[in-house]
Amino acid sequence: MPSTHRLGLRTTQTVNPQDTLPDIDEILRRADPTLSQLETILDHLPGGKPPKAKRIDVRQYMSFDPLDRVTNVVVGTAANNEQRFARLEVQQRSLLATTAVNMIYQPGDKLVLDNGQVVEIVATPVGQLTGLPQLSAALTGTTAGGNPPPGWVIVRVVQPVAFNPNWNGGWIQFLGHTIYEGEPVQSKPWQRDVIYDYNYVEHIERVMECTEDETEFITLRGSAKDMQFQREETLHEIKQDVELLYMFGKRSFDMTIPDQPKLHMGGVLDFITTNVMVYNPNNPNLNFEQLIRTWMTNCLFRVCPNGMRKTVFVGERLSDAFMQVFDNLRRIMADKQAVKNVGGVSVTTYEFNGRIIDLVTYRHFRVETPWSWWAVGLNIPSLETRIKKKYQIRDATLPNERVYRYAVEWQGSLAVHLRDSHALLRTP
Repeated sequence: MPSTHRLGLRTTQTVNPQDTLPDIDEILRRADPTLSQLETILDHLPGGKPPKAKRIDVRQYMSFDPLDRVTNVVVGTAANNEQRFARLEVQQRSLLATTAVNMIYQPGDKLVLDNGQVVEIVATPVGQLTGLPQLSAALTGTTAGGNPPPGWVIVRVVQPVAFNPNWNGGWIQFLGHTIYEGEPVQSKPWQRDVIYDYNYVEHIERVMECTEDETEFITLRGSAKDMQFQREETLHEIKQDVELLYMFGKRSFDMTIPDQPKLHMGGVLDFITTNVMVYNPNNPNLNFEQLIRTWMTNCLFRVCPNGMRKTVFVGERLSDAFMQVFDNLRRIMADKQAVKNVGGVSVTTYEFNGRIIDLVTYRHFRVETPWSWWAVGLNIPSLETRIKKKYQIRDATLPNERVYRYAVEWQGSLAVHLRDSHALLRTP
């Protein structure tokens, strides 16, 4: 089908004569490939205050995570009588950076390893436990009796048994700080900081114009002025622009024109950087059910500040595959499936062992695109619209012209709080 869009001025000669037929149906039959599903959902939720600056702060506070991971292990040897000791390289996932002085662990802290052993930290890069015997250089990684390098801690099994020499790293849980009898209050206090990310406020516009004669002589749909039709279409299309910015926008600051910056806001895909899983839908050995369950466990529901319910926007091909596995086969889906409409958006709700997802087939992830196999899981309460101009229509006609011109403007941003509460399942 040929394109129905073109650029330029609209005059009495550029209007398709068939559009002016007096018996044209009042209900415009439209082949619309897209819907404003995300924009519609967010529009029905309370947003934040209109921005007062071109940049808005986004709160990314995460509570202390007692779960950590060890990436390298050096076990003490029997030759040095250090079987109970080991040196561990810890990720310290609750820290932004790991240095010699920036260490959340202290001597006296306890950890449980994923092999069941409980150990006590006896030395860090900046301190040692009172009464600790002099340890060998092979164990400390520096000098005999010294402290371990930055990012490492030395531990001792709390029971009088040897450290498991076959454990070469894995998950650990922090168990708090144990003091000895009569120990003075000398441990360093823990401080909590709120991290602020940001997003830019973007200003977009769509313009339509036509000659004075075209407005006076041409009518569409029997009696409606062509100008009214053009205004309605312009408003519809700028809503699609905002919808796509919410999903695909890339945060950027452009100073190509000196002293006239152009700001681009980031969409939800720009903020999802941690809970991302990549898969190949063409893999003949792909277990689709296991893929979805693994993604839900490891990514989508890893961080749940607002309860065990998320909204998932899926591509059309992924939606079809999802329905075949979890709707037709009914393997792990709950007995009750609720189909409802929220703000004009079709939502299908599934429950997986206490985890609830509201599934939305996202029309912008269409079958002819690579996004048709994508799924974007959103924690909707962590999304906040910040609107300055909401589809404002203004007259942009110049006084010395015989051309009518209107501009539709939108100015605002999307605050993506707690980015770790959102997730993405994508193809390569």
